[in-house]
Amino acid sequence: MIYTDELISEISQFLQIYLEENEIEFLSAIDSASILDKANILKDNIFVVPGGRFTEVLRRGRKGLIPMVRGAYQSSPGKSWKIFLEKRMPIKFKNEMISIGVRYVK
Repeated sequence: MIYTDELISEISQFLQIYLEENEIEFLSAIDSASILDKANILKDNIFVVPGGRFTEVLRRGRKGLIPMVRGAYQSSPGKSWKIFLEKRMPIKFKNEMISIGVRYVK
């Protein structure tokens, strides 16, 4: 699947609005994937690991291959992902991601 800047922007905007409206500080990648699937923004493939497609988006963003979903944080490769409400994301986490070359979508 091709992950365009427009798709990453749509994912980011949708999740940020969802977090804000539901007064949630952060979501796991699997919870985010389920929400995106139900909204028909990024369909999850139920025949592979749940949340696999969204996790692929996050991995590609971490590698700098595509823009990163706003609010996404992973302490190190192989660890679980969190998607923070951007205005509540600890600056330390955002700076860590930027220091490894992550480029957040606008």
